[in-house]
Parts: sequence; C-alpha cells; structure tokens
Amino acid sequence: MTGFRRVLFRSDALLENLELAQKKTTLSNSMVFPPNKKVILLTIHRPSNVDTKLVLEAIMSSFLTLNSAIIIFPIHPRTKKKLEEFNIIEKINQKSHIRLLEPLSYFDMIYLMQKAYFFITDSGGLQEEAVILNKPCITLRENTERPETIETGSNILVGNDPEKISHYINRLLDNGDFYKSKLPKFNPFGDGKTSKRIIQIIKDSFHKDCLKIPSITFENRIPTCKLVKIDETTIDITNFQTKNRCVVLEVYDQNGYAKVPHTQLVLEEGWMVKIRLF
Repeated sequence: MTGFRRVLFRSDALLENLELAQKKTTLSNSMVFPPNKKVILLTIHRPSNVDTKLVLEAIMSSFLTLNSAIIIFPIHPRTKKKLEEFNIIEKINQKSHIRLLEPLSYFDMIYLMQKAYFFITDSGGLQEEAVILNKPCITLRENTERPETIETGSNILVGNDPEKISHYINRLLDNGDFYKSKLPKFNPFGDGKTSKRIIQIIKDSFHKDCLKIPSITFENRIPTCKLVKIDETTIDITNFQTKNRCVVLEVYDQNGYAKVPHTQLVLEEGWMVKIRLF
C-alpha cells in the first residue's frame, strides 16, 4: 500500500486567517465596543456545565454581577435550550453588559477573539486559540486536553466553581501585573506559515509518487452501511460485531448522545448504532 504512514505536525492555521477575518467579518460595522470597557469572550456548552440547573446557575452568577466589562456570549444551541429551560436566560437578558449572540461564522468568531481582552470557555479549541492570539484564558473545566496551554502559562483551570471564576475574572480585569503574567510565554501552535508547509509536503509527496490511492476489492459484495437499533438488554461491541458480521462505526445512546465505539463499550437496549456490513 502506498501513501502516508505517519502524521506530520505542521501547526495551526489560525494566524493565517487573521487578516482575512478582518475583511470577511460581518460584525465590524454592527458591533460597537465601548472604549472605556474591556471585552470578555464567553463560550460554554459542555454537558457537565450546562445540563444541571444548579451548576449552570452558579456559573452564570459569576457574570450577572460583573459591570466593569462587556461580556460577548455567542450562545450554543444546547446552552440556550438549558438557559431557557432553567429560566436563567431572563436574568441574562436584563443585564446590559452581557450581549447574547447567535452562533457565529468562523471569521466572525476570529474577529471577536481578536477584540477580546481574555476568554472564558469550556472549549478545547478556544484554549489553544487564546495562546495563538496572545490572550489569557479562564477555562471552566478541571482538566484540559490542551496541556500545552498550561505550560505556556496562559490557561487558568477553574472548573465550575463560581468563587474561582469571579476571583480570576476580577484579577485579570483589575491587576495589570497579573494579566501580563498570564500572557502565554511561548506559542507551540504555529507561526503563520502552516499552509505553505502543507502545500510543500503535498508537492513533494506527489513528485515522489506517494499520493496514489490504493484500489480496494471485495470478494463477495460491496459493503453497505445502515443504522440499527439495539434490541438486546446488553451486549458488548465485540460480540455484537461477531454476531452480526459487521463493523460498528458510530454509537448513540437513548438520548442521542454519541459514544466512542471502543471494543469494551457495552451496548444497551434502545441505543442506535451505525454499522458497516460485509
């Protein structure tokens, strides 16, 4: 088989899109930022933060009393649904310093990230982008899949503790020395030349005849995919695949949440799985 046998790390492409975002954004004319107030970009969507009323109320309480800054809050559909369900969104709408926005385009989001003084988020991607854009980040989680952001010094993990959230918001806003100490010490995610490197790799691989797509043949028939419902009480993926002569591609529980289809996962009655039959 020809083709790549390794992953090549060539950094993040965000830096290359900054100038383009200035041209493509639709927010530059419609959103006015007060010159005397700092802007905080807030995103929150993880089930651990939004699915429980007490937790979501506690997190949002950290922002409701903050009048010294403007909070821009592009609201995830999942979060909006829960804020409405728990009757929290009415309190938010009464606060002029919190601006709720519908989900944004990629370039609009980059534009807001550039304007923000710092980020508050539970998103893995935004933690990384804070480093690239030289911003501090308060992360509403106990851990992170971006450990590099901790090493750079810019990422502050606070979980969903409202006292910690308020403490670090106020320190970043009011203490210039602390703010400077939380700026990333280095950027491990790229230097703005990612696309050029990728193009060069593709060219080199093409000239070395490494981009051929291998042909695939099936002895009996072409594989087909379909979505099936689990009608047994419990069965693990390995036994399910053996029994049905298939490969499990995707798994969804009774609430429609995706599960990672590892071999030890036990499928339960009522779950849906996408399978490939041979």
